[in-house]
Amino acid sequence: MIYSIFPSRDATIYENSESLNTGIDEILELTKIVSSSKQPGVSNTRILIDFDTSEISASVASGEISGSDGLSPKYYLKVFNSIQDQVPYSYTLAAAPISQSWDMGIGKLPYYPSVVEGASWKYRDGQTAGTQWSSSGGTTVTESGYVVTQVFNNTTYDIEMDVSTIITSSWIQGALGYQNNGILIQRSGSQETDGTRYGSLKYFSKETHTIFAPRLEVRWNDSQFATGSLTALTGDSIGVFTSNLQGEYKEGAKARIRLLGRELHPAKAYTTTATAASPKYLPSSSYYSIVDVATNTTIVPYNTSYTKISLDSSGNYFNFWMNTLLPERVYKIEVRVDSRQYAGQQEYFTCDTVFKVVR
Repeated sequence: MIYSIFPSRDATIYENSESLNTGIDEILELTKIVSSSKQPGVSNTRILIDFDTSEISASVASGEISGSDGLSPKYYLKVFNSIQDQVPYSYTLAAAPISQSWDMGIGKLPYYPSVVEGASWKYRDGQTAGTQWSSSGGTTVTESGYVVTQVFNNTTYDIEMDVSTIITSSWIQGALGYQNNGILIQRSGSQETDGTRYGSLKYFSKETHTIFAPRLEVRWNDSQFATGSLTALTGDSIGVFTSNLQGEYKEGAKARIRLLGRELHPAKAYTTTATAASPKYLPSSSYYSIVDVATNTTIVPYNTSYTKISLDSSGNYFNFWMNTLLPERVYKIEVRVDSRQYAGQQEYFTCDTVFKVVR
C-alpha cells in the first residue's frame, strides 16, 4: 500500500529578510541569490515542513502497517514543483530533521508590510517573542546519518526523497530523543555557499488549491496471494471490473476493493442445469493505480512492490485508505497486468466505475 499524509504546517524562510514569515503562502521556495560580484553576497531560502506522524506510529506499533514480505515500511517525502527558473542541469537537495520547535505563522511573501510573527530565518516564533534558532536558517539534528539527499540530473523537478531514516529512527523509534519538529529542505553543502547560481525552484505548499499538496508517503507491501481452488484468467481478451466499489467514501474510510477479471469472449458451453461461474483470478504480477478524474493525474502510481493486487478465496482485491486522497474529488481505478500470457506483456485496464471521497 501507498498511504499519504499531508503537512500540518510549512513555510519558506529567507536569508535576506531574517524576520519574514510566509506560513500561509501557497508556494514553497528554494532560491539562491548571488550578487554580481559573486561571493560575498549569497543569500538562500530554505523550506520548513512538518507532518503529524502520531497515527502512523500507532499503526506501526499495532501491526496495522506491516509488510507481508517482512520488510519495514519505507517513507518518502514528495513535494511537487510549480515553476523553475534558471535551474542548472545538475544539483542536489538535502533534508534533515529539525531539532527545535517553531511556529508556522500567518504570513505570505507578497504581504506589505511583511508579517514578522512566526518562523523566519532568525526566529523560531517571530520577532516579538524573539526566540532565535540556535543556528540561523533553522537548526537541524547534527548526528551523522540523518541528512538525506536527492540528486537531480536533467530529471523532473519534483522532490521524491527517501526519508525513512528520519521518520523511523528519529521520530517513530525516538532513537535520537528529539520530538517531531519537521524536516528542513535546502540545497546541499557548498551549493548553498559557493558563488554558483542555482536558480529558483518553487513548489506547491499545503495551502495550495490544487491536487499537488506536499505529502509524506508510507509504503509497504501488504499483498497476499492464495489461489486456492480458483482458476487463472487465460483468455486472449479480458476485462477488469470492480464488484463492490461504492460511489462515495468518507475521507477516513479504510476499504477493501474487490476486482473481477472476466474473459470477454468465453467459449460457449451448453448445460441443462444452472451453474454459477467461479471467479477467475489475475496473476500475482498485477498492480493498481488511482487517478484523479478531473485532471487525469495519477495520484497513486503503479508500483511492483507497494500496489500489488492480492488474492483470496473470493477473488482479487486491494486494501486502500481513503485519507490518502484529497476530499471532494472524484477518482478512478486503473489496473496493469504484467506477463499474463507471455514474458514482458503489459495489459492496461480502466475499471468501470468511479468514486468520490467526501468529508
